[in-house]
Amino acid sequence: MVGRVWVVEIGAKPALSTPAEVATFNSDINAKKNYLRVLTTICPHLGCSVNLDAAGTGFLCPCHAATFTVDGIKAGPDNVAPRDMDSLVWQIAPANHNRIQVKFQAFKASERTSIAI
Repeated sequence: MVGRVWVVEIGAKPALSTPAEVATFNSDINAKKNYLRVLTTICPHLGCSVNLDAAGTGFLCPCHAATFTVDGIKAGPDNVAPRDMDSLVWQIAPANHNRIQVKFQAFKASERTSIAI
């Protein structure tokens, strides 16, 4: 583990029972987007740690009140964050279909687009 992530279930868990089904699912970007969002917990504004809001309906940065929807989209026109929360690459673990593998990546804060560092 090299970093904290948020895993948000967007849709129903796919029925995957064979390695071939897992491989097909892992290569289907749209299927993955319809199932989970995996987000870094680092705020794209100044790099603070983003937490789930009190209602459990989105994310809030405690440093400067940047807010995001539950799927990581920048919320509100007066939001100080320059972009949405950063998504991370992930896949269903081939050996254990009840786990995911996440490629953790850090991104530069205060930029309008995601820049990996």
